[in-house]
Amino acid sequence: MEFIAIDFETANKHPYSACSLGLAIVSDSQIVDNPYWVIKPKPLEFSYWNIRIHGIDKVQVKNKPSFRELWPELYLYLNNQTLVAHYASFDMKVFQETLRYQGVVQPNYHYACSLKIARKVWPFFPKHGLKHVADYLGFDFLHHNAKEDAYISALIVLKAAEILNVRSLDELYSKLGLNFSKIF
Repeated sequence: MEFIAIDFETANKHPYSACSLGLAIVSDSQIVDNPYWVIKPKPLEFSYWNIRIHGIDKVQVKNKPSFRELWPELYLYLNNQTLVAHYASFDMKVFQETLRYQGVVQPNYHYACSLKIARKVWPFFPKHGLKHVADYLGFDFLHHNAKEDAYISALIVLKAAEILNVRSLDELYSKLGLNFSKIF
């Protein structure tokens, strides 16, 4: 199984305000890397509520690179990849809006949603949010830390693949009757 789990945290209500990014790189059905970046959002505006959720504030990002400055490095990870996020509509909107707002070239990718996978594989769970699924599966992590959220999202997909005895994300999605979303 090959994919990259991705998670963003935002500085405020605007989807283009990415202030942290975590990835979990999956190769041969193993998490082989888990990079993390704190990002200086543009404009530099943090809401009280977002700070309460993830703990990142202006002081922590003051000397960090912007998304645009990080993009050459991130592009190498993300172009022509299959991305996975838990509640992918949020993370993909943050990704798209941050790219657009920063005036950065759009990469090619398609994406899957570990929330949709969890709902299909474990329909008997009362809730399917990242923290709930992680708790039900016995995964301990620091929720709303982009690095850890991406890691747990990857673990959820790998556990689902193990349960369904599939070897690829394509096979998993096909078996569950799901379709990838594509951005090209």
